Formats: sequence, C-alpha cells, structure tokens
Amino acid sequence: MMSGFLALAMLSLATSASAQIQIGTIKGSITDPAGAAVAGASVWLTNSITGEKVESMSDGAGGFVFNNVPFNRYVARVEAKGFTPHSRQVTVSSNLPLELSISLSVSGASEQINVAARGSLVDPDLASSAAVIAANFIGRAPRLNRGRQLQELIATAPGAATENNGLLHFRGVEDGALYVLDGIPISDRLDALSASSFDTDSINALQVITGGMPAEFGGRNAAVIIVQPKSGIDQGVNGSLRAGAGDFRAGDIAAAFGGRLGKKFGVFANAATNRSDRFLDPVDPRNFNNRGGAINLNLRADWHPGARRASIAAASYRN
Repeated sequence: MMSGFLALAMLSLATSASAQIQIGTIKGSITDPAGAAVAGASVWLTNSITGEKVESMSDGAGGFVFNNVPFNRYVARVEAKGFTPHSRQVTVSSNLPLELSISLSVSGASEQINVAARGSLVDPDLASSAAVIAANFIGRAPRLNRGRQLQELIATAPGAATENNGLLHFRGVEDGALYVLDGIPISDRLDALSASSFDTDSINALQVITGGMPAEFGGRNAAVIIVQPKSGIDQGVNGSLRAGAGDFRAGDIAAAFGGRLGKKFGVFANAATNRSDRFLDPVDPRNFNNRGGAINLNLRADWHPGARRASIAAASYRN
C-alpha cells in the first residue's frame, strides 16, 4: 500500500537575492545599421545538447525576452526580412538578466557561405557530471505509469538507472538523491514505494547532477536533481485536459491551465490524479495489498515588475 506524503511550499523571492534557483533571463534589443529598432524579427534560443528550441519575436521597440531559462549554454539566432541572419553563443549562469544588443546587417544581392565549427557537446567550464532533460524531451516521453514518470525520466540521464519497482540508483549508490524545487531542497524519497513524486506535466526541465556535486547541496553522494517548474510568463493563455485508462482498474486524469496576463504577470496551474490495483506492480502474481493512487496539485505565479527584478510564488500539494 502506498505510504502517504503531503507537501506544501510557498516561495517569494527576487532574482537579485537568490543564487540557488538556477534560472535566468535573456533580453535584448535588435536594431538596423542606422540604429533604428527592428520590429517583428524572429529570435530563436537553441541548445545543441538537449535539442531545446524556443522562439520569440521582437516588439515595436525591437525588444525581446526569454524568461525562466535554465542555466546552460545556448545559441541565439535572429532573422528578419531584408537583413542577414545573426547568431551568437550565450551562457546563462546567473539570476541577473543577460542583456544583448544585436545590430543586423542589410542583406546584399551576393550569396555568402559561412563555415563554422560545431560547438562542443561538453561544457569545459562545468566541474560537475550533469545532464539536462529539457522540455521537448519531457513532452515526448511516454506516460505508461504516471506514478513513476519522474523516475523514468531521471533514469534516462547518464549514471542513473531504475530497479526494484522504480527505485533509482546513481552510479551504484542506492537512494541518497536530493531534489531541489525552486531553490528549496527536498530530501524525502520521491518514488512509488515511499511518496508521491512531482507530476511531469508541471516540469519544464530537469538537471541531474551525479558527480562533483556543488558544496551548496550538502555533499550528497548519489545525485542532485534540480527541478525547474513550468511557468506561464512566456506563453499565451492555454489549457489542456488528458485522461487514460487501462487494465487492473488503472486510470489517470490531468489538467493544466496557464499563460501570460498582461506584460508582467504569468500563472500556471496543473492537477493530476491516478490510481491502480497494481500500484507497485509487484512480481508476486497474488498482488497483495497493492491498490493505490496519487494526487498532485501545483500552482506557480511569476511577476516581473522591472528589468532586473522578478518574483515567484509557488505552492504544491502531493498525496
């Protein structure tokens, strides 16, 4: 039988005061050779390692912004009609906004081919053994067992594996993982045998550190799993509803809603529940005392009142 777990967390912070929340902001302005703003330019932010690609568009003043960007290296590419495409490498490693000034050149009639070396897939400035599981991979991952989705995702990272009904092992170390949600450490075991884990529909990205853990995480010998929740600050208002059913009275329902409200405020909320008569899926065919289920509720609000300030409020309930 599943053991119950209840968690309620509230957080309010400014980016200038928080170093453990590993998300940043990229903002910038796009101009032509005369210094005039270029409106309607397409801006892409891509990561060659994770395959993540997000898009924005410059406003009437030539400005663009990407919020809640996980710490990593990216390529920013700008394209606008009548101008030569522009690309540059950027690194997000601070909560303080990374500000870019991009001047586009007018495209000529001649064709030019630029040959550039591909960026390294290994970050030479990173001392830890870490892997990022990005939003595009999380969105495509199969949802065969909602109660174990988080563990199944983490197990795709190098050095991680699952066994014994979903228990995680990291480089030969059983358990001992520290979860960090919005900078708040959670030392509880989050697996089907012990407690309800985070619902993957509420996760934007995961960073799994299995070696050379930074000292700020207390010297964990197994892994540190940094959870970056979804936010509505950078998307239009939208919602989703999903349901499924299977053998052994298994079923799940999940709903999500969120989006940007005005220019400075965004909200994201999701709820998910699942149950099964083979919750732990034991090897014993007699299936003793194996009925169980889980409930997840998550709410996140982002407020960006100024160019260098951001506040986050988050609450979660798991049982």
